[in-house]
Amino acid sequence: MAGGRIVVGVDGSGPSLKALKWAAGQAALTGDALHAVISWEYPASWATLMPGVPPEFDPERLAKQILDQSLAEA
Repeated sequence: MAGGRIVVGVDGSGPSLKALKWAAGQAALTGDALHAVISWEYPASWATLMPGVPPEFDPERLAKQILDQSLAEA
């Protein structure tokens, strides 16, 4: 029988860290793989900003940083 998979979304908030810690404990108990994910999108309100989003803004880098910090804390 193939092992299961536990997927948990994190955003760096307290509740998401609690969910990540629970998921890690559950994966340890069951032997299932744990996959922590993060997602991000431009807020709709940004469409009205002038002159726009700064070119140095990198949502992928920021999301990775939040995910890495959440994993380290959990």
